[in-house]
Amino acid sequence: MITDDFIIQSWGEDVIKFSPNILADKLIPNEAKEYLQKVGIPMELDTFKSPFARLAVTENLDSFDYENIPYTILGYGEYGQKLCINSHDGSIVIIKPDLLMDFLNSSIQSFVVFFTLYHNLFTEFSGNIPKDKFSQMREIMLSEDPIAFSHTRYTWGVIIDEIDLALYG
Repeated sequence: MITDDFIIQSWGEDVIKFSPNILADKLIPNEAKEYLQKVGIPMELDTFKSPFARLAVTENLDSFDYENIPYTILGYGEYGQKLCINSHDGSIVIIKPDLLMDFLNSSIQSFVVFFTLYHNLFTEFSGNIPKDKFSQMREIMLSEDPIAFSHTRYTWGVIIDEIDLALYG
């Protein structure tokens, strides 16, 4: 189990933490609000190591409805995609400009854990990742949020499978 302390140490000051005032009127689960206050979310999901096309976290936390469900926007991508949190269940999704939605994680906590593990592994090994380290990351992710590997629309499972194939054949 990955701890909040590990996440905080991994990112240092490179996170956005949200004040209770900003989160007060947001229709997101309380545990997501608490996490965004205490741990936060990495500011930039924009590195060669990111599986996401240049997503930057926003401090505005705008809201909108998608298929009659309120979402809070956590960040925007250079191609018009929105990184969002579902107000009903706290899941994290990317909504594309064509309004297709890709499920990422079942919570903000698991999204930050996944991204941190991914980022740290690619930073440590600069793309030359030993197979056992990559497999270990996958197993930790699977134990943290198995739903992220069972959804069918370009989720972490697909991302990890594609990288596995590219790196190890």
